[in-house]
Amino acid sequence: MKKIYPFICTALLAVGVMTSCSSNDSSADEMADASYDARKAIVDSNDLMEKGLITFSDDLTSATAKFAVSDPAGLDFALAVAGANGKKIAEFPAVYSEADDMYHVTISNLSPGNIYFYHIVAYDAEGNFVSRANEGSFTLPQLPGPGALTGLVGHAPTVFYTRITELNPDGSYAYRYTCDGYITGESITPAVEYSIDGGETWASAETNGIIEMLPLGKVLVRIAATTSRMAGESVEVIIPGNSDLSGEDGYAEGENARGARFSK
Repeated sequence: MKKIYPFICTALLAVGVMTSCSSNDSSADEMADASYDARKAIVDSNDLMEKGLITFSDDLTSATAKFAVSDPAGLDFALAVAGANGKKIAEFPAVYSEADDMYHVTISNLSPGNIYFYHIVAYDAEGNFVSRANEGSFTLPQLPGPGALTGLVGHAPTVFYTRITELNPDGSYAYRYTCDGYITGESITPAVEYSIDGGETWASAETNGIIEMLPLGKVLVRIAATTSRMAGESVEVIIPGNSDLSGEDGYAEGENARGARFSK
């Protein structure tokens, strides 16, 4: 079968509804209605991802899709793929395999963690658009996160700081105390994040070599997740108490200074 896959101007909407931006849209649609409707001929009429007909490569940069056609009618097929913004990336040719009586498509230049939208396109022997079918989407998983950071050292605070946080109904102010405990390490960069509440919330280190203004007690530190990669393994670092500050403003050594509230 002669394979012809011309470049056509096809825009794919990010919601998964894909429409051609060719100047011959109406005539192509009329041809599809009059002669061949891929929506009826594609056996796997449901979403390919849901049916397990899209698989990913180990490095998550490519995928393989396959679909069956009940009546190919001498046509060629391709898979049009767009990114999350709806902009078309490319059309990838479908190659028929007698081994499983299905058309196979290799989709390349993908990025882990991203969503992609697609539809199947049918062309006649002259390369003219005939019909389309199977609008759907798939999302590549993220790559595994990096390992745990090493060389982190927790340092005891030297000063407690007072912050007014809110006005109480009786007219008094609620104060929250924090301190200047800190963590150092050559592996600390703005790509590193930390949590003082056991991993419920995370904040960026924002600088190199140090994470500042930390309360007493346990701090979790890890490399932050990206679009393509999951977060790294968490490391527990202890901000120790300082005997010179024990009991100051109601604190005892080892308590979490940031969690305390006082009214005055």
